[in-house]
Amino acid sequence: MRGLGGYACDPTSDKRCELKKDQFDNAIEKGKSVQTALDEQICPVCQLFGCTGWKKRFKLEILGLKSSDFRKGRTQESGLRKNKNEEK
Repeated sequence: MRGLGGYACDPTSDKRCELKKDQFDNAIEKGKSVQTALDEQICPVCQLFGCTGWKKRFKLEILGLKSSDFRKGRTQESGLRKNKNEEK
């Protein structure tokens, strides 16, 4: 987001996003759209990935993989294997 010139909060700072439900509800009651009410409180990245008071908007499920499709460990080589023929 930042690399494309957009704004994203720093979730490690005191200025990180937090959706305050009462303020959100008041904005909706005053006729604002849901998107406008969200934009007033949380950045686009937090709208997608979640923050305090707002859950993420997507769920990633990968079907058809087995544990043998992954390399174990905490190195750069660990993770999903490139293809099923790669050495285990």
